[in-house]
Amino acid sequence: MGIKLKQNAMLLFYIVLYLAAIIFSKTGQHLASGLLLFMAAVGLFLHYFLKTGQVVNMPGLLSLSWVGGQAVASLKLSSLQRDWSWTTWLCFFLFHVCFLAGYSWMEGRKIRTRKAGGGLCRIVKFLRPARDQEKQLRRLLAGIIAVTGISAAAFLLEAAVLGYIPVFVNMDKPHLYSEFHISGVHYFTVSCALVLPFTSLYLCLKGIRRTLQDKGLTALLAICNLAALAIPVLCISRQQLIMSFGVSAIVILKFHGRIPGKQLAAVGGGALAVLLCGYLALTYFRGFDASMLNEMAEMKDQNMPLLVTQPYIYIANNYENFDYMVEHLPGFTFGAKQLFPVWAFTGLKFVIPQYTQFPLYVTKDILTTLTVIYDAYYDFGVAGVAGFGLLLGVLSCWLNWLAGLKKNPVAFLLYGEVAIYLLLSFFTTWFSNPTIWFWIGSTVILYWAVGFERRRENAHE
Repeated sequence: MGIKLKQNAMLLFYIVLYLAAIIFSKTGQHLASGLLLFMAAVGLFLHYFLKTGQVVNMPGLLSLSWVGGQAVASLKLSSLQRDWSWTTWLCFFLFHVCFLAGYSWMEGRKIRTRKAGGGLCRIVKFLRPARDQEKQLRRLLAGIIAVTGISAAAFLLEAAVLGYIPVFVNMDKPHLYSEFHISGVHYFTVSCALVLPFTSLYLCLKGIRRTLQDKGLTALLAICNLAALAIPVLCISRQQLIMSFGVSAIVILKFHGRIPGKQLAAVGGGALAVLLCGYLALTYFRGFDASMLNEMAEMKDQNMPLLVTQPYIYIANNYENFDYMVEHLPGFTFGAKQLFPVWAFTGLKFVIPQYTQFPLYVTKDILTTLTVIYDAYYDFGVAGVAGFGLLLGVLSCWLNWLAGLKKNPVAFLLYGEVAIYLLLSFFTTWFSNPTIWFWIGSTVILYWAVGFERRRENAHE
């Protein structure tokens, strides 16, 4: 009863702040609107952190990212931004609340099915993992080597066929990096983003000290990860770099549960410093500078520093693109937009392009990043956004439960991948992106490979 009261009180707190933020925004008080949404984002995150005791709980991550992103966008620092429509405000609210509702519903259901020994429990029994940890480690190491080798081979093939490597030519030809791909092959190239998370899980299972005692193993892991991290640098792909470090951090935090504050600050600070250096280096290689970005983003203050303009526009304009789409979309596509991975993997996008090529409604052609709910609204409108939030909440809770069982360690990777998509919910349409499904599919294959047992072994057990 106490938990429900706290939950309801927090929801009421969020609704009040959200309504106040809308009123302030509609009256032109954008700073006040942004501050109220920021308070809501931090309050919700702290609520779920105190409730679960974990920094990387999914409701908290989505709340911080989604509502925090709205707070940033509400500041209206760019001339491209306008006051959002009532439908846009409603969609932003519904997605978040429906996610929390779906998560909460699933949380109650998993407790009941665990007591009954059915439903979800039968699924886990079907996916019975190998109990021998050494066997799990060997299979996980084989996965690391395989993904590294396949990714490196795909990258070399693309470089040979296309005749260039983006990092060496992009200063002369900005945006050439976006053309560096061969259809079908590039999925394997970008799978390099999985190597560091796979390695992080391996080290969590085996232990860093025990791994370092084996010099051959240490050298092998170092080679695999250096090669995997070199590919996004050579491709000038900040997204792959962020995904590698982000998923790795979430896997480590989730695996170890509660980590002392000093250790968390040290590890987090070191990872953030490395990621920031890499991010800035890739920004330089893309040929961007502050004046160029300020002009491109039509910032009201053209003297805004690069470190402010770039993250601001990568967060704020995504919400503006959604609002622009809401205002200009002539009709819904009823599932075709979100099913694009099916068209891509089956090759149907080449056979029937008229059913897979939909106009992109954005404020400016060059600013094409979107929010996680863009395609959901494109397909089914407000109902699609609400349904997508519910489904995502249910899936997130199930993955949290699966990782918590600690029967198959690869469940932590699946959890980490979905969690980072929630943490970057303002950035792109993750769940209708073929690359994301390719990554998730690769991880599911690893899940099966690490947990596979012959029937004889199961029967003996």
